[in-house]
Amino acid sequence: MRPLRVKEMIITGDRRVDAVIAVSKPDVLFYNCIKRLLKQSLIPDRIIIACDNDGEWKEDIESLSERIEVHFYPGGKISRGRLKTFGAGFSEADIVVFPDPEVKAYNKYLIEKLVLPLSAGKGVTCSLARELAGSGCIEPERYEMIYYYPARSYVVTKETIKEAAGKISPLGYGCAGFIKSSFDEAGGFEDVDLAPEVLMACVLMEKGDRVAYCKDAVVIRSNNYSLIKQFKRYYDIGYFQKKKLSGHGYSPDIKNELRLNVKSAMYLLDYKEYLWLGYDRLYKGAKYLGWLLGSIKGF
Repeated sequence: MRPLRVKEMIITGDRRVDAVIAVSKPDVLFYNCIKRLLKQSLIPDRIIIACDNDGEWKEDIESLSERIEVHFYPGGKISRGRLKTFGAGFSEADIVVFPDPEVKAYNKYLIEKLVLPLSAGKGVTCSLARELAGSGCIEPERYEMIYYYPARSYVVTKETIKEAAGKISPLGYGCAGFIKSSFDEAGGFEDVDLAPEVLMACVLMEKGDRVAYCKDAVVIRSNNYSLIKQFKRYYDIGYFQKKKLSGHGYSPDIKNELRLNVKSAMYLLDYKEYLWLGYDRLYKGAKYLGWLLGSIKGF
């Protein structure tokens, strides 16, 4: 039986799409994420929350909707990748989407647009959402997100996997969707905290599947990293790329990163953000130093 198209899903209300959210410490961002999901044009049939922290929650999240169910991982703390896979084990849907607990849907069409390429029957088994910066985001990070999450949709395949570093963001994705059967056949997410959906996308492409980036499926996220946190962040990214992604043909596109360096400076000049320009140089320096040391460790 072919997967239902998005319009058919909306009309019939057929049980086809589940959302899985992995969370350790529920906060206000997590609750906002849930509330936005419940206002979608295509509301997930079930919102499965996987938690590795059995402490007190601020409110009874299951009281918000009968669609919500909470499952506590019995073994204590585990990686984000494994916690997401644990949550996905409770889904019997055709498609499963994984919103991060710290992001919120930009509008009511996030799930509908994310599901669309997965329902088109063209070999796409993974779809990735676009990320935009929130209102409180610092300017260097705002442009970094504009650069890594462009306003154009595209599909990446096995034949173009060597170009993936220029198309698939090294920062990961705040929301990703998968054909459940393909996700299960691949063994679920690996035991990683950083960007498990990027690693899964590479695994699926190696199998001959197609991965879609959806510009119209948008989430909002703002991290506002300090220089120290930026260094630590890219240290982890460098290690992750070298230790995990390089084995799947994904390697950093140095020319792409150099373009980012130049374009971010031009962006700040265009908007007369002169005070941010010097900070941006420090921001990029912390990024590249962290990435370099992480890459060396990953050898």
